[in-house]
Amino acid sequence: MKGPLAGIRVVDCTQWIQGSMVGVMLADMGADVIKIEEPQQGDQTRGWLQSGFGAQTHQVQRNYIFEGANRGKKSMTLNLRKEKGREIFYSLIRKADIFVHNWRGENVPRKLGADYDTLTKVNPQLIYSHVSGWGPKGADSGLPAFEPSAQARAGMYDLFRGPDSPPVIFPGGPGDITGATVAVVGILAALEARRHLGKGQRVDTSLLGSILHLLTFQLASLGIAQEIYPQRSRFTMGNQLWNHYQCADGKWITFSMSQPDRFWHNFCLAVGIPELETDPRFENLWVRADNAKELIAILDKQFATKPRDEWLKQFKEAKVDLIYSPIQSIPEVFQDSQVLANEYLVDFDHPVYGPVKIIGVPYKFSETPAEPRHAAPELGQHTEEVLLELGYGWDKIAELKNEAVT
Repeated sequence: MKGPLAGIRVVDCTQWIQGSMVGVMLADMGADVIKIEEPQQGDQTRGWLQSGFGAQTHQVQRNYIFEGANRGKKSMTLNLRKEKGREIFYSLIRKADIFVHNWRGENVPRKLGADYDTLTKVNPQLIYSHVSGWGPKGADSGLPAFEPSAQARAGMYDLFRGPDSPPVIFPGGPGDITGATVAVVGILAALEARRHLGKGQRVDTSLLGSILHLLTFQLASLGIAQEIYPQRSRFTMGNQLWNHYQCADGKWITFSMSQPDRFWHNFCLAVGIPELETDPRFENLWVRADNAKELIAILDKQFATKPRDEWLKQFKEAKVDLIYSPIQSIPEVFQDSQVLANEYLVDFDHPVYGPVKIIGVPYKFSETPAEPRHAAPELGQHTEEVLLELGYGWDKIAELKNEAVT
């Protein structure tokens, strides 16, 4: 069955993560995504074996970062600095629905003949997506950006640390994927608007704006309530039923009950300390907040008496309403029955790695399923295929190759 975006054509001039993930999401939903890469070099992520994301310690032909950010696409090498390269590029744009790039500022696309004014003349129906670091306006709009710099500037590093702790180093990816998701929402809205307007439009999104969107409630704390959102410490949490506790085996359980008085009876019963329910130090939310350190110390001692799995079993057997979850490691996520049942991780036969598990798609369509369709492409793997579809003959294709156009 075809995906919901079957028949939609995308020209993708992105590299690294945020921009590239836009094409992955569109490809998973059935769009035909052609990734344009520079001849010889290609997307710099192809050679990114060690980075802030982690390290791939064993040698393979392609790294997992490039794979995750480019699956489902076709790769075409094309030199946009050459006139013949731009001619081919414009032929693609004429047949495209969406163009996406993450070049810095406005000067680079203008020099390459890929700016909005130029491409909208080539194809007035085109949805033009610029996925930037800092947004299209302002003195810093042309500065380089990677995910950590945007997380830091948006306040995320400062929010997600304890009051007396240094800023947290986040694992790579969430900010970039948030940025890509915001871009895809904008692109899909522009596609719908095109049906009414009869023309395409430009969609600008950024890492900074997307991460600020992710922090909506923390920013609202100051913007609306005139209060700085607090840095949290698990030792002083005013709501002890919105906290995590370490078990006897070193593993953790987290609770997320935003109405603690409603759950206080069930919690005390399930944890095996019913006497706490009527203790005057802990009888309601406000008193518990005043005695937070004392209560958390009691709970820490209680949870340290059993391994995590025994606690999880005890909560199920208690048959009372609680909102809790084990804090799992990534290997544990790969074994999680709920993750597997919903195909959030799926088996995939990769042409280089062989049988692997990869991330599935988070959205499920009853009639037009989205799914990982094929592995990330080799550099220029589909150049000849795309040129043949554009009407180029084999002699011309060879000539373009010799002239370093493709």
